[in-house]
Amino acid sequence: MAETIDFFQKEAQECKRLADQATAKKDREYWLHLAQRWESLVQQNGVAKIETAQPSRSSSVVQKRFARRRAA
Repeated sequence: MAETIDFFQKEAQECKRLADQATAKKDREYWLHLAQRWESLVQQNGVAKIETAQPSRSSSVVQKRFARRRAA
């Protein structure tokens, strides 16, 4: 259970970080909405506060994908 909660927290933090980096309003809204969904999963599992987490390894793939998208 703790591993699941950690995963949800990491994903929420990563979405918030990507929202901060987003240049388009729609992209920011998307990432913030996704962060809220991850946070709701944390809350459903008994943890109300999202702790600071390091970006997950898979986030670098997402970053590269969006970097290419912005460059185009």
